[in-house]
Amino acid sequence: VNAGMAMQGARFAVATGFRAGWTVASASRGSAAALGPRCTGVSAFSGRKFVSSWRPLCAAVSSNEGGAAAVPTEVVRPIRFIVPEKPRPQPVGTVMSLLRTELSERVTAKTARDPTWITFDQTVEVVVTVFTYDKNKKKGIPRDPFRGIIALPHTFGPQKQIAVLAEGDEADRATAAGASVVGGTDLLPQLAAGKIPFDVLLATPAMLPACKKFGRDLGPRMPSIKRGTAGEDTAMMIKQHMGGRPFRMDKHGRVRLGLGKMSFSDEQLEENLSMVLATIETHRLTPTGRFILGVHLSTTQARGCHPVHHESLMVTSRS
Repeated sequence: VNAGMAMQGARFAVATGFRAGWTVASASRGSAAALGPRCTGVSAFSGRKFVSSWRPLCAAVSSNEGGAAAVPTEVVRPIRFIVPEKPRPQPVGTVMSLLRTELSERVTAKTARDPTWITFDQTVEVVVTVFTYDKNKKKGIPRDPFRGIIALPHTFGPQKQIAVLAEGDEADRATAAGASVVGGTDLLPQLAAGKIPFDVLLATPAMLPACKKFGRDLGPRMPSIKRGTAGEDTAMMIKQHMGGRPFRMDKHGRVRLGLGKMSFSDEQLEENLSMVLATIETHRLTPTGRFILGVHLSTTQARGCHPVHHESLMVTSRS
């Protein structure tokens, strides 16, 4: 028997045993706490419980009479921390059925409390986790973030007003592609002052020096080659920004963007997701190895994310 001393002022004592549980009484005036057979030890200090073994716990009580006793009791099983099982990836159709069920339950609960609550067509959001290791970086430093625009097969959202700064043949191609406003450098003051409304500003490389003067007024809508808003082929850029969704990898290796609406069919969401995965795969650093680690779907007001089995979608996008 390995017995510990119950120090003055201790309130609780915890013991561990192999087969039978024991009630251990701690003395408040410095007397020793008694243990039954097959026990490994007891510790008590300032009312705190200390457990240093995996064996079944014994019940602990405190005594203010100055005596110590040990009485066999029922076996008290150790408290185990129940870790929820990690959800397994499922097909897109199964995940969407779960999201629609959660949404219907939420709408029912909301309308029951507030009949004036208005529902809307929520956006289906996708989170793609990628591999961020770069052998050319120092240890612990992730790879440089990448960004771009994904042209989805099934677009959603309001129609964008695109302004293009181009001259000559490129201006004619931009007009034929569906640009709202097309002009040269004389159009910049009106765009910077807000007299002409626009959502996206595209430009050819020859127009970029003139745009620098209005960089403070244009702000994040300033044309840039890095952001994909400046280039030689204006028609292709207009097509990308008309139905495209901008994306960017954060420092944790996650890419978040809207995939569609809840009113979309499962086939439409699968086609959009295949295009997203195919576009993100182009930013891998090595030709071999696993780059996309996981894909999760959620909605605007969902309680959480659901993992998606994306391997089959990646095979479809590659083929």
